[in-house]
Amino acid sequence: DYKHRINEQPGNLLIQVNGKIPNHNWIQRMYMVTFRLKQNVDVAVFEKRFKAEVVPQLNVGNFYFTKLGRFADIRRQYENESGVTNTLRLQYSLAGFALLCVFLGMVGTFWIRCNARRQDIGLMRSMGATRKGICNQFLTEAWLLVTVAFVVSLPLTIHRVYASGFANPTMDGNPDYWQNQPYTHFFIVSLLTYVVLLIIALLGTYAPVTRAAKILPAEALRDE
Repeated sequence: DYKHRINEQPGNLLIQVNGKIPNHNWIQRMYMVTFRLKQNVDVAVFEKRFKAEVVPQLNVGNFYFTKLGRFADIRRQYENESGVTNTLRLQYSLAGFALLCVFLGMVGTFWIRCNARRQDIGLMRSMGATRKGICNQFLTEAWLLVTVAFVVSLPLTIHRVYASGFANPTMDGNPDYWQNQPYTHFFIVSLLTYVVLLIIALLGTYAPVTRAAKILPAEALRDE
């Protein structure tokens, strides 16, 4: 399979050999010929020999050789001219902004939660708890909160998947790719989402807890 466009899945690349130009009532402005090279062929050497030996023989009558370009460059030019590149940039920017909002929201929530329990941390320290033990306890609590929230939201997510028709296998894509397998796709995306949320929660918990655990118990219990 060959990836024709950056926004498309890989598909079969058909190279058709024509002995002559098809007979039409109109003449195309341009004819494109595709060459597929073997893996052990040096592309730079091929281009140099092609321009030196083949190009002079292609200028016949009203037909002339314009340029020799790589398929990747032609694909990139098409993507820029058709707006595919700008669309993908916009989607990536919106996804990054949404992820940043989730990161700031979760980090802020867990940060405030840890700072609000500074007295509890001071009390635990005065009773002999170590900094590592306090950090592990708060990280475990953060893991439990994220896990419970994720498990509770799974039924609603599954219902949304079936209601939107996402669970129905598509006939357009290649079923060999996991993106076109609804159950595998849902499992992988859900797992990645859980891992991202868990990492954000642990980061938002570790920093304030580590800072609060370094404070002396008397100072932490001052307002108690």
